Amino acid sequence: MAALRTINIRAALREYTPLSPLRPNATRWSATFEMVAGYVRCCDEIKRVDAIFDHIPKAATHRRIVALVEDLRVFQCVTLKLQLETLALRFPATKVKLSATAPIVLCPTFEAAALINEEVGQLPSCELKAIKHVEMSAAPAISGSKSKQLDDKGVQEDFATSVL
Repeated sequence: MAALRTINIRAALREYTPLSPLRPNATRWSATFEMVAGYVRCCDEIKRVDAIFDHIPKAATHRRIVALVEDLRVFQCVTLKLQLETLALRFPATKVKLSATAPIVLCPTFEAAALINEEVGQLPSCELKAIKHVEMSAAPAISGSKSKQLDDKGVQEDFATSVL
């Protein structure tokens, strides 16, 4: 996937798919899952780009990657299930961090400046436009997991629900 992120190869790949290669994130294992799953999703389009033909995994390696994605999908399912409300019930301290409306501050300086401007008064329209893309709306309340909602409709439940 690293070879796919170069400018020239990415431009060639863009002719076949809007999907783009993801960068690995060492702090979250789910980034590895997303990166490998992204490769599996766009592997047919990747094979069309001649410039990276040497970087494409062979058929046996590709089969192992597809099998790995299936195993990682189970692991991802279990990880997400453990982060749901039952974890917050058992460990109340995690409720604030795992809630849908958890405060996430990417830039404390920006947040402090926005709060100061909010206290002073209305922002000029040009400043409102500048911060519009970072404005958060209230997240809807989650009534249950997606798999539980799907299960109510008759679809088979996921691995984590059946085990936990």
